[in-house]
Amino acid sequence: MSIMPILLFATDVIHEIATVLFVGGLYFMLFVQLPAIASVKSPRMRLQLRHASFKRLFRWSWLGLVLMWLTGAYHLYLTKPAKLEMYVWIMILLYAIFTLLLLVAQFGVFIDAIMALEDGNSERASWLYRRLRVLIWFAFLLAVALMLLDNTGPALVQFGGFNLESLLDGR
Repeated sequence: MSIMPILLFATDVIHEIATVLFVGGLYFMLFVQLPAIASVKSPRMRLQLRHASFKRLFRWSWLGLVLMWLTGAYHLYLTKPAKLEMYVWIMILLYAIFTLLLLVAQFGVFIDAIMALEDGNSERASWLYRRLRVLIWFAFLLAVALMLLDNTGPALVQFGGFNLESLLDGR
């Protein structure tokens, strides 16, 4: 018995867990954590709670994103497709955009918000956290699009409805 089907199954399971971890974290932050923080009366306390929440979100987001990259690449290594379907290339591009977005959010906007908070400029920190929320919304929508593409891409290919040639030819 070959070990490859077991490895492929394990890779897929880890990939799905990483996806749930990542998308679930974004969902929780947007629909539970940030609205709860908004109800806190003290502006200073709201900023501190946002800081702690985003710090934790980024830690788990990077874990999920790295696992998704590794398991996706390993899945391709195990299956060794003759050519990658268009939906796979689109997913790779979206993951790259996703990674860049997370880098900008954490090492750009979040770091600026921390520095503004430490400098006592709560107005700027609050403004930056609002920008961060917009980035997280965009990341969430991108993640949902990736999940849909991951699940519908193979079905579209099976029926011959998702390739670059047909898109360019206007069929």
